[in-house]
Amino acid sequence: MKNGAKFLFKEKVTSLLKDGKKGNLSIKGVKTLKGMYKAGAVVNAAGADASALCKMAGLNIPVNPDSHEAGITAPVKQFLKPLVVDMRPGSEGKTANFYFGQNNEGQIIFCYTPLYIIPGRNRDSTSEFMPIMARRMVELIPRLKNLIIRRLWRGLYPMTPDGVAVVGKPAGVEGYYLGVGMCGQGFMMGPGVGLNLTNLIIKGKPLINQEVFNLLSPDRDFYSGRKEALK
Repeated sequence: MKNGAKFLFKEKVTSLLKDGKKGNLSIKGVKTLKGMYKAGAVVNAAGADASALCKMAGLNIPVNPDSHEAGITAPVKQFLKPLVVDMRPGSEGKTANFYFGQNNEGQIIFCYTPLYIIPGRNRDSTSEFMPIMARRMVELIPRLKNLIIRRLWRGLYPMTPDGVAVVGKPAGVEGYYLGVGMCGQGFMMGPGVGLNLTNLIIKGKPLINQEVFNLLSPDRDFYSGRKEALK
């Protein structure tokens, strides 16, 4: 990249390069299956695998994946400007809201939210997704019935217990930063998370108001809302 970034693919991180001990630990880099890389700052942005990399630093950050399926059509002439979100539950008893939109290439991208989460890492496409999704989309906009489906896939939402992202530097661990747990909103939140982490690493503070940034802290009680609800 023109600014000096180098991307290395298919190099699984096996451990962190550490100095010190728990409570006074410094992360100096990472070790992968192919080598060691030293760095002044290590950013964990590992999505559904974030918790495993946190444990390497002695941190218990609960990021638990659940699977969601999506699809994309062949391109057609532009006719749909907004993202369409139908908040009604599906009549089949398996889906909550569903949503779709048309990208700049004319393809319709679509997805639904399961009524009950599907925890785990299963990425296999299901036999029920397309029949349910096709029926719901065509009932809402009949002209969609002639679309050609190009591809389906299933990915993982990195969920936190309180539904809030984890962004910042955990206490007691120097040189280690988190940008994880965005609960399915990673593409939308990613640029802002990246900017704030960059500013935090370089200048020691985020771009947004510190009080707001603290709500994303890795050191927060992830279960406080649940405790209040049970009172």
